[in-house]
Amino acid sequence: GVDAARPETHPGEGEMLFLGRLVLDEFAQKFFGYSEEEILGRNVVGTIVPKVETGGRDLEAIVADVMAQPEEYGTNINENVRRNGERVWVAWTNKPVCNPDGSVREILAVGSDITALKHAEEELQRINRAYRAISECNKILIHSKEENELLDNICRIITEVGDFRLAWVGYAENDEQKTVRPVAFAGHDGDYNNFLNVQWADTELGRGPTGTAIRTGKPVVAHIFADDPGYAPWREKARELGFASAAAFPLTIDGKTNVALNIYSASADAFDEEEIRLLSELASDLAFGISVIRARAAHSRAEKEKTSLQQQLLQSQKMEAIGTLAGGIAHDFNNMLAVIAGNAQMGLMDAEPGGETHEAFTDIMTASERAKELTMKLLTFARKEKVNIRTVPVNGILSEVAAILKRSVPKKTAIKTILCENLPPVNVDANQIHQAILNICNNACDAMPDAGTLTIESSRCSLDEEYARLHAGVAPGAYCLVQISDTGIGMHDSVLQKIFEPFFTTKGAGKGTGLGLSITFGIIKNHGGHIYAYSEPGKGTVVKVYLPFAEGAVEETDAELFPDFITRGYETILVVDDEEGVLKTASKILGKAGYNVIAANGGKKGVAIYKEQKDMIALVVLDMIMPEMDGRDVFHTLKEFDPAVKVILSSGYSINGQAGALLKEGIKEFVQKPFNISELCGAIRKVIDG
Repeated sequence: GVDAARPETHPGEGEMLFLGRLVLDEFAQKFFGYSEEEILGRNVVGTIVPKVETGGRDLEAIVADVMAQPEEYGTNINENVRRNGERVWVAWTNKPVCNPDGSVREILAVGSDITALKHAEEELQRINRAYRAISECNKILIHSKEENELLDNICRIITEVGDFRLAWVGYAENDEQKTVRPVAFAGHDGDYNNFLNVQWADTELGRGPTGTAIRTGKPVVAHIFADDPGYAPWREKARELGFASAAAFPLTIDGKTNVALNIYSASADAFDEEEIRLLSELASDLAFGISVIRARAAHSRAEKEKTSLQQQLLQSQKMEAIGTLAGGIAHDFNNMLAVIAGNAQMGLMDAEPGGETHEAFTDIMTASERAKELTMKLLTFARKEKVNIRTVPVNGILSEVAAILKRSVPKKTAIKTILCENLPPVNVDANQIHQAILNICNNACDAMPDAGTLTIESSRCSLDEEYARLHAGVAPGAYCLVQISDTGIGMHDSVLQKIFEPFFTTKGAGKGTGLGLSITFGIIKNHGGHIYAYSEPGKGTVVKVYLPFAEGAVEETDAELFPDFITRGYETILVVDDEEGVLKTASKILGKAGYNVIAANGGKKGVAIYKEQKDMIALVVLDMIMPEMDGRDVFHTLKEFDPAVKVILSSGYSINGQAGALLKEGIKEFVQKPFNISELCGAIRKVIDG
């Protein structure tokens, strides 16, 4: 085509150059769609050169350059406009035609249509951007360890390298509305992320690109927002923020399509088939990357869970071993204590009140009582001691503990209770649970030497299969949760792992035995419950106690079973025990009470004596734990021989467990070792007299 321009004036410094008449040859007229008459004399700017994009000044500068240096040809590439509004790209070569005096009379502009080439270049640029974005994203995919970090970086790369206006990732929720929750953003979003209200259901808010992509599992493109009916709910806000088109790419992870990658462009119809294909591959790579990260995280959790369970198992085995040792020691010590206490009681009965001998026996009895308490603690830790199981409300126990603490702890320590109403009762030994909770609270108060708040809470709690899987020995079900928390100094893990071990204490010499929390551990475990502690240095400690709920109503407590005096008799009593000292002491005690005593060392000998002297023996006092034949075996043998046999069971362990079972099978009474004379004689009298 030919484009002629003639300056009507020569510009001075700071003046505008006005272009002259425009003449098109026949080919140019056809190309641009103007006749010779229509175009003749019109200014180029605003006709075939758009004003907005070029602004007129660039073309004037080109003409000025050609006129100033006519010996050099000027070249330029412009976006031009045909009469029908179509935009085309033309490469122009501008040759000046000069007057005899050397001044420029005309400029001959020869143009070549490079629209297809320009579009190909743009397409190539877009494809190259997509490739670069995918390449950068793949680098991120390889090195990312956190899912949120990965998604943030992917969105950032898409906007920065891919030159898109906005990128965001949404997760499909399984709520009633089936909402899509945005989890990552990058680019120019303004307040669009707050404006988003997207669903993946087949509703108005779910028919946009994002919801449709998740619902169908296929990429969805809104080429032009203004013409896309599915984008109606967001059209005005998108136009306000400069968005013109968008694409949503579904991510299928572990067989479920529940994530969408969303990309927005400021240009309409910005996504062609090749770019959609490449971005779909990126979405597929991203889904794979998320799957890998989740698999790694799951493996890491599994390893941590395995390590935790192994530690729990080792701790449990260690505690069981210590408990077995403590139980054995307590049993043997109880037998020795029975000899000491029994003889001391008899000596006290014979000694003159106020004399040195009476005082000495009183001191022995006092020491025996303290030793008995220690033995009971060891048995409790060994989980072989539940004295009086009843159905009781936990809140009553907690209120009593709180009342004791308010009277005993310094006023600078605040005691706070949060008790759940209508909490079902639990089957516990109220005294022991009281002791356990008080032990925890006392330790909590000790951890707040300056000031702080101790909070005692009760609530309903359901432990599910997942919790049980992560905590060795826990059975799923409903529990009463008692939580004691303090604002104290807290503990390091190395201390936290040992707090339930016997004789472990962080207190100074003479300020603690280290048995308090170990006793608490034994009490809770002995009641079918669980106890866990959580703490950080400087952040206080939380102890959680889980007790299974009971079935049935709350029970009333009984009065004292035996009066504090000795009942006497004259009958023959068979005492069966494997400890010689216990036999001698029991024989002396019962002899002082008027009874005729036959001592049998061991179960086999006891059975033989009873079979020989059955008619003479009014009652059998039978030890529970013996070698060869224990109390259960002896009782069953005697009962088979004589169904009417009268037996009192004695043990350092409590009435619960095997002893409780034997009471249901016909044993008449139970007496705790070490013997209390009045209790033993009272039980014998009660059984013999019926």
